[in-house]
Amino acid sequence: MKSGILLVRDREGLYEEILIDIDYNGFAYDYAKNTSRQITFTVFQTNHNKFSFDLLTGDAVIVYDGQEFIIKQCTPKVVGSLQTKDITAAHISFTVQDHYQYNSKESSAEYTIDDVMKFAIGGNEIGFTYEIIGSFEKKTIESISANDALSLINDIACGTFGAIFYADNKKLYLYSEDEWYREVQQTFRYQYNTNEVSVVEDITPIKTFIKAYGKEKENKDTKSDKSISQSAVSFSSKWTDGVTSTKDSTASFEFTGTGVDVYFAKSKFGGKYHVDVDGANSKSGTTYSQKSGTLTVTIRGLDNIKHKCNIKFTGTDSANPNTKKIKHVDSYNEENKQGKIVRKTKTRYTQEAATLEVNDPVANIYLENEGDDRYEAVVTYLSPAHKEWDIKMAPAVSSDTIKDKDELLEFAKSQLQDYPDMSLNIIYTGKELVDVRDVWLLIHEPLGISSDVKLVSLRSPHPYTGRPQTLTFSSAHKDMLKIQNQLRKSVTNLSKQLSGVNSTISGNLPSLQAASKAIAAVSGNIEFDPDKGLKTTRRIKSSTPTTATVQTFSISALSTSPTYVTEFLNKIKNGAMETWNTHGILPSITAAQGALESNWGKSTLTIDCNNLFGIKAGSSWTGAKKAYRTAEQDANGNVYYVTAYFRAYGSWAESILDHGQFFHDNSRYAAVIGLTDYTAQAQAIKAAGYATDVEYVSKLTSIIEAHVLASWDAAAISNEYVPDDEDSIEETEVESGAVYIGNGAVSIVDGDGIESDVITPDGVDLSKAFGSFPDEVLDDILQRIGLSADYMYLTSPNGTRFMFNVDDNGNLSMIKADENTQ
Repeated sequence: MKSGILLVRDREGLYEEILIDIDYNGFAYDYAKNTSRQITFTVFQTNHNKFSFDLLTGDAVIVYDGQEFIIKQCTPKVVGSLQTKDITAAHISFTVQDHYQYNSKESSAEYTIDDVMKFAIGGNEIGFTYEIIGSFEKKTIESISANDALSLINDIACGTFGAIFYADNKKLYLYSEDEWYREVQQTFRYQYNTNEVSVVEDITPIKTFIKAYGKEKENKDTKSDKSISQSAVSFSSKWTDGVTSTKDSTASFEFTGTGVDVYFAKSKFGGKYHVDVDGANSKSGTTYSQKSGTLTVTIRGLDNIKHKCNIKFTGTDSANPNTKKIKHVDSYNEENKQGKIVRKTKTRYTQEAATLEVNDPVANIYLENEGDDRYEAVVTYLSPAHKEWDIKMAPAVSSDTIKDKDELLEFAKSQLQDYPDMSLNIIYTGKELVDVRDVWLLIHEPLGISSDVKLVSLRSPHPYTGRPQTLTFSSAHKDMLKIQNQLRKSVTNLSKQLSGVNSTISGNLPSLQAASKAIAAVSGNIEFDPDKGLKTTRRIKSSTPTTATVQTFSISALSTSPTYVTEFLNKIKNGAMETWNTHGILPSITAAQGALESNWGKSTLTIDCNNLFGIKAGSSWTGAKKAYRTAEQDANGNVYYVTAYFRAYGSWAESILDHGQFFHDNSRYAAVIGLTDYTAQAQAIKAAGYATDVEYVSKLTSIIEAHVLASWDAAAISNEYVPDDEDSIEETEVESGAVYIGNGAVSIVDGDGIESDVITPDGVDLSKAFGSFPDEVLDDILQRIGLSADYMYLTSPNGTRFMFNVDDNGNLSMIKADENTQ
């Protein structure tokens, strides 16, 4: 049991006093694993604590339960004659950030966690030491940048090695998970020592698509198919068809790139050559060979600019026996002065001419690697979880050591979190204090939960108050999924309880009818029917296969998105996806521009002319057109009006196609084509003058992000999208009358009171009891029903939440939910 005494010590360590006159009800000790550890409280100035009150200043030390906390925030307040100070003090271990490691390790290497800690706090002069408890495998780390010690510990020791960081004042401990957590044979049991249990599912970190880059290629360029023919070479006069035998004959050509291969013909009469680029980067040699073939001379490592390559024949190769001088001694008869015939000899020399011959093509150019070509391996990975969570793109990752694609794919998978963060929140009312290292057993009989849980954060009140701790736990991902599934089953059971609504709600019917009126007042389309349960009335547009024998409705008719938005996106999607393939415009940009310019297909221009994008009819436009008065903005955002002609189309499909072609036909949009980031493409479109609205880019990106249209981009870029069969879809607007959830089933009743079966697109009959549905159908039905402890919530189309509660006797009540109950 903590003593509860707090001491204050001045920053110089000269004075230390017991703190009194603390608002203990406002005191809190907060801990979050590897993230924070602090205390907060308020002190009142009285006649009994003036000295200790004055000691409360920034960087002063608070001692609580044997641990030192450094005041980081001290907020004095005066209300009338009352003076207070609000204090926030962080554990002294977090001041390790005041030690900075200015060195860095740039090369990839294997490290132990001990190596990392020595690097992080080695040589610190502020008194920190460390100890490693547990076993950790070595890790390959590509580089370690200069940083403060706390960041190095969090990023590498905790992030890479998975250590848990905890400290006893300035002694830092790094625990393995096995050594940190301790089973304490304690139990959280609902309604025994806990009065609220809720599972919080955070989908924010979910990503289902990732791109990974392997090791960069050592050579920064690649030989291209761009060649230099003899016709592009400037030869001096002594060359004939690419051949010369005249010493010092020259040839040259220009190229743009990072290197060049020059090709010579090998020959038994081959001579010497000299090749240089821009008068430097030269190579010399001979083309002599007893066998014919091609000699390649390579010069690389150049800047990616325009260069001049010079070729020179430097003469005979002295090592070539075929072009050496040959001595000949010829004998002949000659009559001398005395008239006699005498035998004489004459010496002569012969020599074959050395040659230099260039091939055709003369050379090939090396071009700088761009994009994915810079890496030994590049992979993309789309998790199967995208079927549940849609395509959510993660930032690209890289490894400076991986060259193999299969290995890189496994690395990419390991870097992707394709599941939600789930945590368990508990209000604990027991007397046994929960320690940060504890593993407790959670038992919740109503939900059928029995699972070990590990603490990740806690808030402890001051022990004098006797108030309960607030605890947040996590478990193994599979265990948390098990808990979530158990919660889902509880929804099914609750739905079954609702199936007896006719016999069990009679005593509560007046209150339910009152709740029905309350719902109707805020949503306009939801009410409670005593015979069938909750119902919604709404006109919906249903897209159904023309060959179907049963009219199909989806429970998504209860969606909070306006129907016209869903209809617009469904109608424009195929064309938007195709425009990426044909014109390089991202589907999200096509959809967002169409939505913005046409007001989701409702503008007069769109209705009259099928013009979704507000494209004007310039002088080059030969098709139909129509004049409208339209608003423009100058550079300062001032609005003015002009009358202009706009293009008219026969259909939306024509408008979408012309939208892509419009960018191709206008050279000022060259920078737009092919960009794979929607923000960059939106900025490029605005910069090229597509719209005068100064907030045009932010309006586009807001639409894209609000409707998760980046998932369209990912599908288009990765060729994952399969278009709908538009010819088999028939749109009909019907009066749905009512959609009912209750009595263990879902049903639809039309305006004439005729009840229809509810069949999902995959053929599942929702008119049957909930309990017979597979999980994926339950997910569809319950996508807007939330859970907190024993309550079920339904969110109305305008976002208002209503709580359903069924007591032990099966009585149902429904009230507007307080946001604090979530």
